[in-house]
Parts: sequence; C-alpha cells; structure tokens
Amino acid sequence: MAEINGVKYEGILAKGFGLIPRMLTRDKDLSIEAKAIYAYLAAFAGNNNEAFPSVELICSELNISENRYHKHRKALLEKQYIRIRRERLETGFSKNHYELVQMIPDTVSLQNVGIGNVGIRNVGIQNEGTNSNSLNKNNINSNSNKENITSCKQDSAYSAVVDYLNLKANTKYKSTAGATKKLIKARLDEGFTIDDFKTVIDKKVATWLHDPQFSQYLRPSTLFQASKFEGYLNERVKGYESNRTSHAKEYSDGINF
Repeated sequence: MAEINGVKYEGILAKGFGLIPRMLTRDKDLSIEAKAIYAYLAAFAGNNNEAFPSVELICSELNISENRYHKHRKALLEKQYIRIRRERLETGFSKNHYELVQMIPDTVSLQNVGIGNVGIRNVGIQNEGTNSNSLNKNNINSNSNKENITSCKQDSAYSAVVDYLNLKANTKYKSTAGATKKLIKARLDEGFTIDDFKTVIDKKVATWLHDPQFSQYLRPSTLFQASKFEGYLNERVKGYESNRTSHAKEYSDGINF
C-alpha cells in the first residue's frame, strides 16, 4: 500500500500512476505509439505536469527503437501536447524535462475525435463520460478556447525561444518573465520567426559563450533588443554554417536530444 497526497492506494496503483486526457486518446491524428509515449510520461509525472525519464529508458520499456520514438514524439510536440526542455547536470551530463501541457490550442477537430460518428440517441450521455451540463459547457468552452488560442500560441513561442537559449547558453531564464515576453512578442510582431531567434542565439553563443567579457550578454535583454536583433541575425560568424550542419545526430521531430 502507498499513500499519495493523503490518499492510500493498493495493488498496481501503489506503484504509481498518471492521468491521460480523453482528448488525446481520441485524437485520430496520433498514432498508437504517440499515445503510448504520452501515457508513459504521464505515469512518471503522476499529479505533476513534468517527468524526466531518459530516452534510453523510455525506448527500453516501450520496446521501440530510438528513431521510432523520435518519429512519434514529433506528433506530440507538433500538436503541443508536450514540451521539452534540457537541463544540464553538475556532472556535465544533461537530461530532458517533459512538460505535459495543460492548456493547448484547439488543434483537435470534432471530426478527428469521431464525435460526428457517435449517435446521441443511441449512446447514453453518461456512458460518454459527460454530465447534463457538459454540452452547455462545451459550447461556452469552444468560444473561450478560440480566445485562448492566440495566448497559447504565444506562450508556446516564448517557451520555445527561452528554452533554446537556456539549452545553448547553459542559462536559466524563465519564459514567463514579463520583460522577456515583451521583447519576444515585439520581434514576432515585426515579422521575425522562431527560427530567426534560434539563429541569433546560435550566432551569439558561437562568438560569446567562451568569452569572459561578453558571455554575460547571452541574455534576452541583449539578444532580443529591437536595436540589435536584426543586426545579430544578419551577422556573419566564421564557422557558423559548418557548425550548424555538423550535429552528431538529428531526429525526425526536429529536436536533437
């Protein structure tokens, strides 16, 4: 028997468990492998939104190859069910932190989850796991979801940029910081892309990371500043292109770890 948050569990639940959103299980755009990967991460996360099992452990216990894992993880990343950030350990090694995203853009259509194929008259509402108020709530939520899509996409962009900076520069900036979000949003509003942010980060890391005088400027307030960003983006950095094409390994989901 195990006690979790004051609740006692017996049997297999005592070994740990997680929650899986019904929307994900009914998303026909996701493969069975992608759903299994999410379920595995959710089991590690438990009541939290984060888990950090190694890629080797995931592949071993799901009995899939690393390439197959990255192929199906890509779908979870693209549909924003999960986010990944890299943490460098004191030992010099690093590990992945998987965040199970709670607020995501409304990317799953009713057609994808098969609602249109369920006969309301033939299927009991309670059997579908909803209550008498759920249909009204769904109508209300559909409007609020539309209003939240832009916000969710922006939050995803902030995380993508800041997580990439932290990974490359070994920093610990937060994507929730107001000043950082303001700088990123301003550059996005000017037409720059996430890839442009990554290019700026890559170039300045290449020139500043090992320079005691300039490494302190590997920060959002400098890199994403209006007066400097475009200049950094178009800066010619010796050896930059060759460095970008010499990654040890690249995966189909676009994240090289």
